[in-house]
Amino acid sequence: MKKHLIKTVSGVMTAALLFAVVFGFADIKPSYAAVSFTDTADHWAVGDINAAVRLGYINGYENGTFKPENSISRAEFIKIINSAIGYTELTNLTFRDVPSTEWYYPEVQKAVRAGYINGYGDTFSPDSHVTREEVATMLYRINPGNVNYSLADVKDAGMISEWALESVKSVYAQGYMGGFPDGNFNPTSPMKRGEAVKAVNKVLNIAPEESVAALSVATEIRNIEINSATLRATSTQSGSIFWVLVESSNPSTPSAQNVYDGKDANGGTPFDKGSISAAANTAQSVELDNLLADTDYKIFVMATDAKWNRSSVTSKSFRTESSSASGGSWITTYSVSDIKNSSVVLNVRSNTKGRFYWVAVEGSSSGTPSQDYIRSGLDRNGDTAAANGDQSISANSSSTVSITGLKSETSYRVYGCVYESTDRYSNYSVVKSDSFKTTSSGTEWITSIRTDSVQETSVDFTARFDVSGSSYKFYYVILESSQQTPSATWIISPSTGTIKGGNETIPSSKSLSYSVSGLSTGKTYRVHGVVQYGSQNSAVYTSSNFTPSESISYASNLTGMKIEDQDGKSISGYTFSAAKYTYDVTAPGKTTELKITPSAPTNTVVKSDGKTVEKGDSVKVTLLPGKNTPVEIAVFESGKTERVYTLNITVATPRITSLSIAEDQSFEFKSETFTYTVQAGVNKDINVIFTVDDDIAVTAKVDNNIVSVGKTLDNPPKKKVLVELSNAQTDLYLTVDYTGASNPKEYHFIISSSL
Repeated sequence: MKKHLIKTVSGVMTAALLFAVVFGFADIKPSYAAVSFTDTADHWAVGDINAAVRLGYINGYENGTFKPENSISRAEFIKIINSAIGYTELTNLTFRDVPSTEWYYPEVQKAVRAGYINGYGDTFSPDSHVTREEVATMLYRINPGNVNYSLADVKDAGMISEWALESVKSVYAQGYMGGFPDGNFNPTSPMKRGEAVKAVNKVLNIAPEESVAALSVATEIRNIEINSATLRATSTQSGSIFWVLVESSNPSTPSAQNVYDGKDANGGTPFDKGSISAAANTAQSVELDNLLADTDYKIFVMATDAKWNRSSVTSKSFRTESSSASGGSWITTYSVSDIKNSSVVLNVRSNTKGRFYWVAVEGSSSGTPSQDYIRSGLDRNGDTAAANGDQSISANSSSTVSITGLKSETSYRVYGCVYESTDRYSNYSVVKSDSFKTTSSGTEWITSIRTDSVQETSVDFTARFDVSGSSYKFYYVILESSQQTPSATWIISPSTGTIKGGNETIPSSKSLSYSVSGLSTGKTYRVHGVVQYGSQNSAVYTSSNFTPSESISYASNLTGMKIEDQDGKSISGYTFSAAKYTYDVTAPGKTTELKITPSAPTNTVVKSDGKTVEKGDSVKVTLLPGKNTPVEIAVFESGKTERVYTLNITVATPRITSLSIAEDQSFEFKSETFTYTVQAGVNKDINVIFTVDDDIAVTAKVDNNIVSVGKTLDNPPKKKVLVELSNAQTDLYLTVDYTGASNPKEYHFIISSSL
């Protein structure tokens, strides 16, 4: 009987692959089965699970798990048996708990017809957990064997139901089912999914299968144009690659099964789908045609190996170009300029940001290398290119690439592509190329561009060359100095609104002079020039900065300036300086009138208070003694750039200019600047009188005791201080202070009796 069963199994294996179990046993295609689950790698039944899934009579769950420790129902287990062996014949049912509308109705029909299971009278209990002794009974009925096994080594043999005892002995003897490490059979425990597939494999004589190597697929999108793009996919195993293309910027990810079936995440029809055979670690290319312009797409890709293991689903987003794009492929400008004997400038503009890769290959018609070769600095044959490099590139912004280290008078072709890598996209553009020939050694063509005269709104300049003749044409543009140096091709055909000129033959004198107007006063400019010789351009030559200025001579803008006191009297003895001149004037340590006389009908602003003054007006400025007082004066005419003068006015600290003692007795006192001998009686009060050079406050101290606090005095300022001379030497301190002065001046007098 066993040999007959195995023969039957062999005969129905193809049919068995047409079945699997729903709810973890969902219907699948015959040659597609997943054996890489997240929860089986370390499970004792992993080999049997792999083999069972390979044959297709059971499957895992869509979240990538198999759940080998989950119990299994009676209906689910008979689905496994029917699918594995290939039972298809049906019979009528009388079970009241098996409705004809349920998925398991035909499975119960098959099981009852095959005779390996019965119900419980008029019930079947399809959703009840199938027990281990029930499974043993079904397997025994499918493949009977020895029923005389003693079960002496089974500790809980007495717990086996009488109706199942022969079945357990048979499956135990044949090795279909065994006990547990603790010596028990656990006959009434629910059968688990891992246990079930191991038992069925034993009956079918199917050996366990180890897990295969990890299967994955790498995906790229290349050559994006208006209506097409290229899918490039690489699988780690030989087999097939499946893909579906969805028109959306952020669609839901379909399951691997849906990708295999050519469906989107909702089971609907995608924009496009397909599959291709794949050798291990070999890139496969699929042309995606008939796409919509200026449209977001996302492609989902999965791979299978030769045994139909599946990889996880990978994806790439991309957007086709606008129908108005010229040439397509992101790169909108691609040309060489500034050709020299050993270098050239490549001008690139892309409508997407990313990284630009390029190689320069000797020869004007060499074959186009792949994007991968360009990224690796190789030519079409995989050899190192004459020059290569890469740099970041911004969207809708011109970039220049300097290619150096070339041979003189040699033809080259430069190939480039953009690699875009963002949160949504990671793709290649198509490859662009341009050819050029380097010049002879030492040829730069332009030797100088010199500005001869700069006026308010114009400039005269002269360009000089080391070439001449009808084949050489000179072009120029004038741009503000803040703008980047333009390319040669841009100078020849610049944007509108640019100050441009040239297209003249270089004469035998090898120089050309121009007078250009339309500039703005106060802005800084540069002249950029280029020589064109046939299809080649010289390097771009840039002049020094120049700034058109106003016609007023600023050296004479301020012809007069003076400082007066409140009464209009000029004061001398102090110095202030401006950028253009220096005056010696006098200013007291107080608020004064600063008078300014411009040489032209200008407005003058003193920046300290922002007041506008007309010609000949005066402005009050507070000058602090002992400190620099900066005053900024701006001179301007309407519509012209202002000129700023900075004056630094220094006022000395006020000081004592004279001092005397009222009594006629003879005493000597000393200060740091002068010495007096006076007469004064011993132990009597005297009056000390001093004179200062400004209206100041004076504090007098005798032996460090304040005897009087000064106040603002009349002019000429005098002050009497009553001092008591109580011993042979008296210290007298006078402090001359001025509000705002950085360091008040202190005088120390020593008054000694001469008696």
